[in-house]
Amino acid sequence: METSGLTDRKMANKRFLKTEQAIFMAYYKLRDRPTAKKISEYANISRTTLYRHHKKVQKIPYDYEDFLVKAFTKAIKNFLKQDDIRLNLLFLRILLFIKSNDKVINELFKDGRKDIIKRMLDALKPTIV
Repeated sequence: METSGLTDRKMANKRFLKTEQAIFMAYYKLRDRPTAKKISEYANISRTTLYRHHKKVQKIPYDYEDFLVKAFTKAIKNFLKQDDIRLNLLFLRILLFIKSNDKVINELFKDGRKDIIKRMLDALKPTIV
């Protein structure tokens, strides 16, 4: 999958982040029929800027999903490196519970993409197995 290249470094840049937030809000405001022109107008940016951030308008939610999965995986791996074994076990049990209970996932993400938590947990498999 071709991604936009959203990275921690880019997202730490205030100007980049402000533009991303505008793009994100515009995309979801125009969810029914988002186009580059409409998103650019709503986000108050040029289409060139939009395409610097995202290669294709249709891929915007997937770009965010990929970024979230990578950020989540990195954060959890850092968390699991801590020495408190009881805390680690408790956290792993919570993750396994969420993964094995689709009803919980459905409640957490009624309106959104339900597979993102599963993708996050699948990315952690080598760490938690």
